[in-house]
Amino acid sequence: MAEFLHGFPLMGNDIELSIDHPDATQIFQEAEALLRDYERRYSANFENSELMTINAAAGRSPVTVSNDLYDLIKNGVSIALATNGVFNIAVGAITKLWHIGFSDAQLPDKAQIQEKLALIHPQDIELNDEQRSVFLKKTGMELDLGAIAKGYFADRLKQFFTEKGVHSGLISLGTTTVTIGQANDSLDGFWAVEIPNPLRYDGQVLAHLKISDQSVVISSINERKLKVGDKYYHHIFDTRTGYPVDSRIAGIVIVSEQALDGEIWSTVLFGLPAEKALRWMNQEESIEGMIVTKEGQVIVSEGLQDKLILCQDFEMLG
Repeated sequence: MAEFLHGFPLMGNDIELSIDHPDATQIFQEAEALLRDYERRYSANFENSELMTINAAAGRSPVTVSNDLYDLIKNGVSIALATNGVFNIAVGAITKLWHIGFSDAQLPDKAQIQEKLALIHPQDIELNDEQRSVFLKKTGMELDLGAIAKGYFADRLKQFFTEKGVHSGLISLGTTTVTIGQANDSLDGFWAVEIPNPLRYDGQVLAHLKISDQSVVISSINERKLKVGDKYYHHIFDTRTGYPVDSRIAGIVIVSEQALDGEIWSTVLFGLPAEKALRWMNQEESIEGMIVTKEGQVIVSEGLQDKLILCQDFEMLG
């Protein structure tokens, strides 16, 4: 059976879908509509989205939302509390202040950052399971689902494709990729996912990662950035300081069954020393991963070392 491809821009990314199915055209239309609906409801960049309705009511009143958005927010709050805010969906006041990746991005002064740090505590998100409502207790608080949404969307899209009878496919939402089954055009059945070099800004491919029926999530310092003078500021924030994470890690890749798990782990591990992040990758049964340091080292967890094909002259460590 032939493989069908479909691509379109969405959420600031080039979306690429590939499935092996006789009704691919109709399935693609429904899949694109599903993703556009998610963007319309979950985006922090659409004034009338469900998410922005919550933010606009901060400090004033709870907002009842759709079941799927409520469940995602509840999951995000639980993870934020469990990680002491390292992963934090309440970080919106900080991300909006910097606005890295947008035309009005800026380097805020320390006073502005300190003011916003008081507005990013996940403990100040009040949930009501009976009403399915979300209340941000302080005026000026904002939710930002950017660290979790693409993984959630990709997982839901995989579920949609599977329910439609798709047994082989690939979903690429920019830095989040999900595969369904095996690749029909590959001799070994693996999909080859490109891993960009996080130390370059020209799209250079660092490696290809061979996976099957898994997800790949990439976080890197060159994904979105702000240049001020000779210094670059990336978009992954340390919620203790309000500044981008200061770490030896330039890029991190997580392989997991669910893309949502990959989004969470890539954020949690990014601010750790590379050696400690590697220990987590080797100890946690649900994930594998690789790290690229700012010094150009490629550090790979035990379960990925035979699945990674380096394209550049990097030293692979494990």
